[in-house]
Order: sequence, then structure tokens, then C-alpha cells
Amino acid sequence: MNNKVQVTFHNIPHSDTIKELINDKIEKLETRFKKITVCNVRVDKPHNHSHKGTEYKVEATISIPHFTTTGHAHNVYMHTAVSDAIDSAAKRVSKSIDKKRGKRGKDSIK
Repeated sequence: MNNKVQVTFHNIPHSDTIKELINDKIEKLETRFKKITVCNVRVDKPHNHSHKGTEYKVEATISIPHFTTTGHAHNVYMHTAVSDAIDSAAKRVSKSIDKKRGKRGKDSIK
């Protein structure tokens, strides 16, 4: 999967730890969704002018055949923002697959 994962850092230096976290999460997703074609993750530190501290913004785009979705997350902890964004996109992929299979409601999501 590593050749399908693109990680971009904006306004922050490259982090091998974050890239490793992203790759680990995507590898786990591949056990659920065998047909992931592309995964793009953008980690950004917007210019904050507030007194709340640094907040990281993460966008994770996951593509499977005939469906692409993006999960977004904001958090003061970069690891949490990355996990939340990927989990959000994965949940949307899961819902799309369930919808195509004709499943509905709570029972359709693992």
C-alpha cells in the first residue's frame, strides 16, 4: 500500500513518526477495504492568531473504485487529528460499501 499513500506536510516540517502512523492506519484499513486505490493525507498547521495554541488540520482522502471521500479533523494534538481524519474517511467508505450492498442502519457498520 505504501506506493498508494501520499503524505503532505504544509507549514510544518516532515515527521517520520506521523508518516509511520498514517501508513499503519492505512495498512489496517486495507484488511477491511481490500480495494483502496489511493490515499492522500495532508497535515497542515494553519496560521493561528488565537491564544488557544497550535491547532493542526488534517484531511484524509481515500479512494476505492467508484467512490472517493475525504475526512477532516482539527486538534491541538497532531496524532489525534491524523487518526480522527483517517477514521472519518474510513467510516464514509464503510457506509458507501454498505449502501451498495443494500445494508442500512447501525447493523451495517462494523
